Amino acid sequence: MVRFLEDIQFKDFSHAASLHSQEDQSKKDIPGLIESKFKIKPELLDIKGFQVLRLDVMSTGDRAKALCNVQVKLLNSERDVKELEMVFFFKLQNGEWFMDLQSSL
Repeated sequence: MVRFLEDIQFKDFSHAASLHSQEDQSKKDIPGLIESKFKIKPELLDIKGFQVLRLDVMSTGDRAKALCNVQVKLLNSERDVKELEMVFFFKLQNGEWFMDLQSSL
């Protein structure tokens, strides 16, 4: 999850997509999902920082969620840095953890 936010912060959308299952990778494009989530075009989104606040794992051990605080700024804008709380969901498939694209973005 930290790597995903770093990928978004540094505009490495292809690597951000690789953190999702093959099925999810083929469904949607990461920049489009970012725009729908943040209501900002990805090229204007400046992630200033982020912090993982909590990580919870389901009792079955095959699902997890991470609560994060993300500080964002809209470039070319007078707006202050905005803090958002976001939840990212994960699923365990074939022994590997993948971000659950439909639930997270």
